[in-house]
Amino acid sequence: MTTGRPTRRLVTGALHAVPGLDGSRERLGAAVVGLLTDGQGGVDPAAVTEFDHPGDPGLHGPGSITWRVHSDLSMLVGGIRALLVQALHPLAMTGVARHSNFREDPLGRLARTGAYVGVTTFGSVPEAEQMVAMVQAVHRVVEGTAADGRHYSASDPATLAWVHNVEIDSFLRAYERYGSEPLHEADADRYVEEQSRVLALFGVEDPRLVPRTRADLERWILTHPEQTRIPETLEAVRFVMLPPMPRTTLPVYSVLSAAAVGLVPVRQRRMLGLATPVPFSALDRLGPVGAGTGRVLQGAADRVEGISAGVFDAVAVKPSAQTLMGVLGWALGPQSPSLALAERRIAAGRPAPTDR
Repeated sequence: MTTGRPTRRLVTGALHAVPGLDGSRERLGAAVVGLLTDGQGGVDPAAVTEFDHPGDPGLHGPGSITWRVHSDLSMLVGGIRALLVQALHPLAMTGVARHSNFREDPLGRLARTGAYVGVTTFGSVPEAEQMVAMVQAVHRVVEGTAADGRHYSASDPATLAWVHNVEIDSFLRAYERYGSEPLHEADADRYVEEQSRVLALFGVEDPRLVPRTRADLERWILTHPEQTRIPETLEAVRFVMLPPMPRTTLPVYSVLSAAAVGLVPVRQRRMLGLATPVPFSALDRLGPVGAGTGRVLQGAADRVEGISAGVFDAVAVKPSAQTLMGVLGWALGPQSPSLALAERRIAAGRPAPTDR
């Protein structure tokens, strides 16, 4: 279970208590929404989804952990963290590097990813199915031969599972660290189970690819055999950490990206070039004894750096990120627009009250 977030709530409450800030709040809120939606101004029912199936609760519905997690501002941190860790899969990264336009249109790609998560979370079942079909149509043309000679395909179930599982692991970790309310361990397990429904829409139901608990999900990712660094990985990391965006938004983004890095395990950080490399693998040349010594030293180095990173995160990153979440909560309001639309859709399907 996570602890409360007093800093975030205090900042939001304090800003609401200051008179005369309505104009500033509206301008900041509009700027953030514009950045996250590529200037589209938030949820556009005509362009993204009409949420027009009255009474349909969607894949998850009210009371789900998915609705709670995905309507929280911590998703901003989780999204950045997901992009970093996803880059460690060489076949997935090759597909992104060769077929995505993220270099030319980073904010557009961010908006499209947000639309996908929003519709599969808050849309009706038909709308979620339509969104998945659109993604599958794009995936069908993303294939080729990677630098190591292997075939890659965005439609490959194992690749789909990597991208999806890293995404939900990232959203979950971000909510546990920065979310507005505590999350019990049983709720974390429920969230992982709920998210298996999305993979099922893609036809991924192999139990080896679909973790059902939070512990299984973490183990699945940390022990995944495909994790390695290729040149495209470092390019992606540089792009995620220093994206081409307006200079006025970079300070905000730098806090979010630092918070995201703080959620990545040290060994993965090293592979991403975000932690000091330790060349103990050179001891492999000394045979089994040297290799064994190298593994012991590597484990010790990971623990020391993990402690150091944890202290920095607790002292500098976490307070800054919680303060930023408080400011954004003040600017954007207490409820996700997609969540509000979903609640109205469900309410529209209820029978009208009758006079007795």
